[in-house]
Amino acid sequence: MLPSSNDIQYFLEVAKTLNLSRSAERLGVTQPTLTLAIKRLESSLGVSLLVRSKTGVTLTRHGESFQRESKKFLEEWFELKSKIIKEKDDIRGIYSIGVHPSVALYTVGDFLPDLYRKHPHLEVSLFHDSSRIVTEQVISHQLDMGIVVNPVNHPDLVIIKLISDEVTLWESLNNKNSDVLLCDPDLTQTSSLMQKIKKQRNDFKRIIHSDNLEVLRDLVESGAGVGILPGKVVGPSNKKLVSLENAPVFKDNICLIYRADRVKTRASELLISTIKKLKQ
Repeated sequence: MLPSSNDIQYFLEVAKTLNLSRSAERLGVTQPTLTLAIKRLESSLGVSLLVRSKTGVTLTRHGESFQRESKKFLEEWFELKSKIIKEKDDIRGIYSIGVHPSVALYTVGDFLPDLYRKHPHLEVSLFHDSSRIVTEQVISHQLDMGIVVNPVNHPDLVIIKLISDEVTLWESLNNKNSDVLLCDPDLTQTSSLMQKIKKQRNDFKRIIHSDNLEVLRDLVESGAGVGILPGKVVGPSNKKLVSLENAPVFKDNICLIYRADRVKTRASELLISTIKKLKQ
């Protein structure tokens, strides 16, 4: 078991005065308390630090070595403690945010540039993967927070809805392959819409699979077929694509997630409040 900083400070006072009663008086503790602290240190280290006599105490060779090294240790400890306290109170530190790459294209740019301009000691590390993986990483403390699509409820997660979206079928005005479907087969939205599509029509003869929604969008724009795409990926100003009339729709919720028990700092609170403004 690691010794406490208090025990080390008590030892250093004894090493300076070489007198237990005088050290106890200077520290404002009882002599038995001081004696127990020294015994805890000796037990933790597995060596004797002091030689006791009627006139006081002297340091053993191990005690002399521990006196030198523990001073350095305490200096580093208080420096670290000061840094952590400063980080808690200041807008500084490195924070990891997980976000699906397609979602990142229409969210991250809305808040990150101003954050970096206003807060020079704040750093953000972006991690890109599926919303499912990002959610798992947030739950397991591997990421500080995530911007994900349709997160599953979890007792440890805070989930804040940011943006709504709709996934449906899109095609270009010059579609050359109306019998070809383009989609990401691993998305829940795809499997849900596929079931509804089969009930409405069975004229898709071939399927082009890709796990990159931007690639699918570009292929649909080129006339390669009909694509299952989120409206946010298509883009509000995209005049090349139109949604199919009477096509099924899957509702998406883009949400901010983070653990309810995550240690809060001013920087993390700022990040959360800034990302929440995406819904406004």
